Amino acid sequence: MINQLNKIIFSKNINFVVLTLLFLSFTLSRSFMGLYLFGFRIGEYLIAFAFLVFISFVLINISGNKSNNLPTSFRYVLLTFFLYFLINVFISDSNILSPYTFKTSTYIWTISFLFLGANSKKITLSKNNLIFLEIICIAVFFSNIFGYPEVLIEFFQTYSDKYELHKGSDLALFFIISTILISKNLNYSDLGFKFIIFNSSLFLPLFLYKSRAAFIGVSLYIIYELIIYFKKIKLFSFKNFLLLIFSMVLLTYSTIQSQTKVVPEEVSADIIKNSYSTLGKYKFKHYQEEYPLLYFEDGRVFSGDGNLNWRLDMWQDEIEFVNNANKLFTGIGYKEKFTVFLVPTWNDGTNNRLGLDGLNEQIHNYFLTVFLRGGIIHLVLLFYIYYYFLRLAFIKKDFSFIIFTLSILFISSFDSSMENSHFPLIYYYFFGNHFFNNTTISKNKEK
Repeated sequence: MINQLNKIIFSKNINFVVLTLLFLSFTLSRSFMGLYLFGFRIGEYLIAFAFLVFISFVLINISGNKSNNLPTSFRYVLLTFFLYFLINVFISDSNILSPYTFKTSTYIWTISFLFLGANSKKITLSKNNLIFLEIICIAVFFSNIFGYPEVLIEFFQTYSDKYELHKGSDLALFFIISTILISKNLNYSDLGFKFIIFNSSLFLPLFLYKSRAAFIGVSLYIIYELIIYFKKIKLFSFKNFLLLIFSMVLLTYSTIQSQTKVVPEEVSADIIKNSYSTLGKYKFKHYQEEYPLLYFEDGRVFSGDGNLNWRLDMWQDEIEFVNNANKLFTGIGYKEKFTVFLVPTWNDGTNNRLGLDGLNEQIHNYFLTVFLRGGIIHLVLLFYIYYYFLRLAFIKKDFSFIIFTLSILFISSFDSSMENSHFPLIYYYFFGNHFFNNTTISKNKEK
């Protein structure tokens, strides 16, 4: 029975369906994952499938089957993750049959896509595939500037639970994965360098507009890529000088568009100058210059930056609530929202942590979410998973994986990306498939 379950989950047809859904989510983001199909959203189906993949590995561990090539300690990590989930469901009085229990524990099940990716055939792209990917990159940029076509907007508003463009974190994951695929499949050639410079000029102002954490994470990976290209190709040439001029024009265009989101009728020097300064001011408009970036007062940490201070205040309040409930070690489980979303933050009874739509229930920190939900046990297990793979990457000298992982984890330390239904699935699948998979999809690359 275990082998049968394993064969079904890792069959070519299932893998094709999963890849197709992830690709559509990759390009259409949250709007696609919210589409309803027979009363459930696509994102819910994928999380349910992730749960099945996770359970299959737990069963394989129990049976002693080592066909998945995981080290023994790793298989026990998965088993411990699952067993403590069951214990936490019991001690927190969570309902094991409630969809909300699995919604708030997605940080467990999404990890399984790492193993799904590693046990699936490795994805490689031909030059034609890469050109298609570049077209998608351009389309994603313009869709984030001008929005989707009206027919697509109406479709998502009718059949999805939410019409939403890429968040900064989604866009960062899209950009970094696309960059890795372009560079690796073109073997860091001159053509790959042109693609990366073009895309960086196009997207960087948009990242700054959407999310500073995403901007920093992406910039870190771009710097790493440029160092590799510096070693691989001749950067100082007349062609690259022309490319630099073109990239500056593109960077200016993107800055104007990211600020205004409309095409100005007449582009002047003043418009260009004001666009660069306005975009910077937009991201730092909540910064109080009389206060440092981080400071301590009355036993708490504060920030002169309003956005960061909003997070710091929320994180510390929730830790205090959990500590007062004597659940800092065990975690609060999966029964209800974090307390910071249930109590008023203003004298009029409103809560400024619920977001513009009033639906936010994420504290915008991946590791803190794991710690508060699953306690110290789940946090230590998660750290072990990353320790294992980062250590393996150091041994293999795979610095691309190290920078990729650190960039994504940095972004997720200030965002709710890992708690949604698409970001972690795409991230973990690519994590396993690209960096820890030795098989290759047979595709005839063009020379």
